[in-house]
Amino acid sequence: MAHIGAQLIRAGRIDPADLTAALDRQRHEGGYVGRHLIESGAISRSAFHDALARSWHLETRDLVVRPPDSSVAVQASPEVTAELGWVACEIAADGAVVVATAVRPAEELLTEVSEYFPGRQIRLVACTERDLDWATLRSRRSRLAATERRDRRRDDVVGPVHHVMTLLGSIGAVALAVALPPVALAWLVLTAGALFVVGAALQSALAISAIADELVPAADGPRPLGPWTGADHAFGRPAPLGPVASPLDEDLDLSLPVYSVLVRLWGGESWLRIVLDHLQMLDYPRARLDAILLVAETDAVTMDAVRRVAPPEWVRVVRLPVDDFRDPVAASDHGLAIAHGRYVVAYERDAAPVPDQLRAAVAAFEADLLDLIDHRPDRAPLAGLRVARRSEVDAPSLFGRMTGVDDALQLDRSTGGRPGAVLPLDFCSTHFNMRLLRRLGGFEAATWQLPEAQSPTQRRARFEVLDSTSLRPRAPGPLHWMHERSQASAYTQLAGLRQLAAALGRRPDRPGLGEAVLGLSMPTMFLAYPVLLLGSLLTATLTFVDGGAQGAGLPLVARAAWLGVGETALVLGSAAMVAALVLVRRQGWRAACGAALLPLHWLLHAGATWSALLALATGAGRRRVVRNPASFLV
Repeated sequence: MAHIGAQLIRAGRIDPADLTAALDRQRHEGGYVGRHLIESGAISRSAFHDALARSWHLETRDLVVRPPDSSVAVQASPEVTAELGWVACEIAADGAVVVATAVRPAEELLTEVSEYFPGRQIRLVACTERDLDWATLRSRRSRLAATERRDRRRDDVVGPVHHVMTLLGSIGAVALAVALPPVALAWLVLTAGALFVVGAALQSALAISAIADELVPAADGPRPLGPWTGADHAFGRPAPLGPVASPLDEDLDLSLPVYSVLVRLWGGESWLRIVLDHLQMLDYPRARLDAILLVAETDAVTMDAVRRVAPPEWVRVVRLPVDDFRDPVAASDHGLAIAHGRYVVAYERDAAPVPDQLRAAVAAFEADLLDLIDHRPDRAPLAGLRVARRSEVDAPSLFGRMTGVDDALQLDRSTGGRPGAVLPLDFCSTHFNMRLLRRLGGFEAATWQLPEAQSPTQRRARFEVLDSTSLRPRAPGPLHWMHERSQASAYTQLAGLRQLAAALGRRPDRPGLGEAVLGLSMPTMFLAYPVLLLGSLLTATLTFVDGGAQGAGLPLVARAAWLGVGETALVLGSAAMVAALVLVRRQGWRAACGAALLPLHWLLHAGATWSALLALATGAGRRRVVRNPASFLV
């Protein structure tokens, strides 16, 4: 690149001081001199690439104006070759293959092309990296258009009708319980109490195990967890974002890998500036940051804002079909196809990760790799790290305080790290090893895949929790939460049932029965919770109202009522106390007040779990949940 810099100086396109500044930034941050020249404003992107093509003695080809021939993609898919820096355009009349390249022509490039087109003469033309992005997305859209969209799209397992059925069913169940004989009601309460206590005990064991794994170093190496720097204990709220000290020495920034960040963007200039501000706050070298903003191709307002604001060189803007843009998973898979990083994360447009989150994720991935090589060669590779906490910047809403209890109790964490367990539907703020994510099948395949539907590669992938925080202006509302939680519960229930069936089978590689039971512990606890709570209250009411009129049946009813109330109070009280202690330590006593809402929040959990069970029982959910997305960049 120093050669092209000298040519630009001789041509009068840049000053020697511009080149000196770019070379200095390259020494401190890494990356290409050309990117630093463009980002500093010393030269435009088009002028630089024209000069670069002349230095390579190649003609320039605009792949948007003259796109590659789709028939050539059969031999060399742009989705694969663009990552190598080139794409095959066409077969010329004389039989030569025309190849557009964004990397310097060299023997390695010719060898790569010859592997796809053996025996053909190679004719090179120059293009830009943005042209390669466009060619990749064009090829991918054509490939996906040729497949059945329904087979690739993630269908919702639970729909509004299932929530309505749950509501009507709960009303009918209460009416039926009132009409039941007291003894039958007592046995129902005792059964629900037993299931609730067993499920809660198993969940407690899993949560304690997860916390122990985090706090107690393993005998053969430390656990890869990053620091959390997002709490202000004095005021009980997340601290404002600001620059933090880098955990690594500045000289070591050159060794950091490229990190891709995907954000779905809409809303015009105001939201564009918010997203750019959040990206600017990341404590990560800009030369190692690959930010991709995904915009709907019909969103003229946002694209006009992009042209006015002119994002920095390390930020790319990609236009997507409207249908794909509306689906966060499909949109992120498009971004994944053109991402350049070793690791990748997708954020919501209003998410503000704490500044050191990318560094913490890199440290976790790299530490796990060393642990894998040095101590645990048979261990599954770490595919993803889910951010542990998502806090509200402003004063949390009532529902936000309720959902904060979930993070404190680590309900998702206690199941998400187990072998064969499923991941949350909300994949945002989950960091991935990009190459492994592509092998898994992209975001769509890595999000909520059942163990039985996975390939051997997918079953070998491991997902853990990153001890970090992403801040948002406000938490999602109850309706959004119920929708996502019910989807999550449907996958968890079906996965647990299949594991249980496999454990009871006769296959030599069947999973253990204990693992299958653990997988069903959370759904069992929440299915039993409303039955126990309402049944205990009803039997207690009968005890006081009827007195001794029920004869011999009353003692059993009374014992069942008080036993049910005691079990519920014991479990809820213990869970609320643990959640309050954790929240006081993290965010102050005001956040801990949300633990008092635990009984109500668990009723919402129970409603989502029953809706998921109804969806699976009707059969529609089962048909949707087992679909396996098409292979993606394998």
